[in-house]
Amino acid sequence: MNSLRTGNRSSVYDALWRALLYAPPGATDRVAGLILTPGQASLRLFTSLVDLFRRTESENLADFRHDQHRPRKNRFHTTEA
Repeated sequence: MNSLRTGNRSSVYDALWRALLYAPPGATDRVAGLILTPGQASLRLFTSLVDLFRRTESENLADFRHDQHRPRKNRFHTTEA
């Protein structure tokens, strides 16, 4: 019964997961703070989910920055005659 209240099948876990999925970039901690109580925020289940979203966000930002430094090909310019 405890897993229904605080486990990965709980409504809080589901709400957190959905809110983090749709959170704007850089808002992971703020969104988690709005949804979780201090007691819930200290549980490993919730901290691992928040950490997962932090890592994903960080990796996406790194990929974006990498792509910004890559020379772009002009898709409208062709060298064929």
